[in-house]
Amino acid sequence: MSANLMTSSLRTAKRNMSQFVPFLPGVQSQNFVEVSKILAASKRYYVIDGDVPVILAEDETRIKPRVRWESRRDTLT
Repeated sequence: MSANLMTSSLRTAKRNMSQFVPFLPGVQSQNFVEVSKILAASKRYYVIDGDVPVILAEDETRIKPRVRWESRRDTLT
């Protein structure tokens, strides 16, 4: 898990998990709700009034047709 989250240890990864947004795979309404929260907070921080253009794109160039769990390294391969 720490390798997947690019942290130094599992303990660090677990401590920082509260900062991550749980995006669901694919186009899900919950993802749009979470993105809208992130954009709203960013607009307040940068004092942006009005609309912010957003585009939805899904990059499928590196999607693996078959994924395996490697328990020794605690990662997907």
